[in-house]
Amino acid sequence: MQLSYQIKGEELVRRLVRRRMSQRAYRFSLSFFFLSALVAFLLGGSANPYPGLLLVLYAVSRPILLRSSIARMVRTNPTLTDPISLTVDDAGLKAVGPDWQTTVPWRHFHRWAEDSSGFFIERGTTGIGPMIPKSAMTDEQQRVMREYLAALH
Repeated sequence: MQLSYQIKGEELVRRLVRRRMSQRAYRFSLSFFFLSALVAFLLGGSANPYPGLLLVLYAVSRPILLRSSIARMVRTNPTLTDPISLTVDDAGLKAVGPDWQTTVPWRHFHRWAEDSSGFFIERGTTGIGPMIPKSAMTDEQQRVMREYLAALH
C-alpha cells in the first residue's frame, strides 16, 4: 500500500501534545502534583502557603511547558514536516522524504492508537512513532492498516 502525505507543523504539535496529555503516566503525575499541593496547603496552613502554591503553579505550567517543548522539537527537526511517501507492507513501514528514507519492521512497533484524524504507531517504549493521517487514505487503505496494526503484539 502506497501513501503520500505531509503534516503541517502546528497540526503535528497539536496531535503530539494531545497524545502525550492523554497518556496515563502524564495524567497521574499531574494528579500527584495537585494532590501534593492540597496536602501542602493543609499542612502548611495560612502560615506557610508557599510550598502548596509552588506545586500548583508547577502543575498548571506543565501543559504549557509540554507544548513549548514539542513545538521546539518540531521547529528544529524539519524531517517531521517533510512530504512523505509511505509504503506499508508485510515487512513494515518504509518512509521516504525529500533527502532521507527509513525502513522499520513491524516488530519494532509495540502499540498503536487511532482517532478521527489518523493512526499513531508507537515505536519502542519512548512513545514516539509515526503519525499517519487518515486524510491520505481511502476507506480500504484504512481497513488494511487496521489489519496490519491488529497483528502487532
